[in-house]
Amino acid sequence: MIPQIWSLLKIMQEFDAWGLAMFLHHLDNNKIAISQLSELGGRDDKMEPQAIDLYITPILFMALHHATRAQLPSTYDRVWEGGGPFWMASRVGLTYQQAENELTVLRQCIEADLEKRKFAFIEPRPAQLFAAMGETWGDVLSTIPDSKRDVEDAHIALMVELHTATVFHLMRVTEYGLRVLAKKSVYCQL
Repeated sequence: MIPQIWSLLKIMQEFDAWGLAMFLHHLDNNKIAISQLSELGGRDDKMEPQAIDLYITPILFMALHHATRAQLPSTYDRVWEGGGPFWMASRVGLTYQQAENELTVLRQCIEADLEKRKFAFIEPRPAQLFAAMGETWGDVLSTIPDSKRDVEDAHIALMVELHTATVFHLMRVTEYGLRVLAKKSVYCQL
């Protein structure tokens, strides 16, 4: 898989960063509200269906949306409709204590999934070089299309300052060129 080069704006849009931040805010607020309700009633009392519909069900649907959109596997496993443990518990019935615990675990799953997503910051100048790759390497890519992957990899390595890797991939591009020259010299001798 070729790494994707995205702007910060594209990352925010693709992962719905604002929506995810707002969702975590709602999750925390609902957990506080459930905690306050449990203090009024009892931690081991079953939540009323209306309370589940108000505080839990929207969280489940928002979590499922973000887990799917941002590819958060642990989160998805907790909330998928029809079999996720949090989803099942909400359908069977939850005590206030169980609801608080489920919200805590859900938050931990989201944070763990987000921690696994890594992004690299690339200064604008190297990113511009990558964008201009077609202009710079156009003749080579049209003559030797097999070299495209190594040209791209060389540019990516250059952007993240992996100079040895850059040279490696450029040497492979040179190798493709030498093969073309070798074939032409063989045909010239015939």
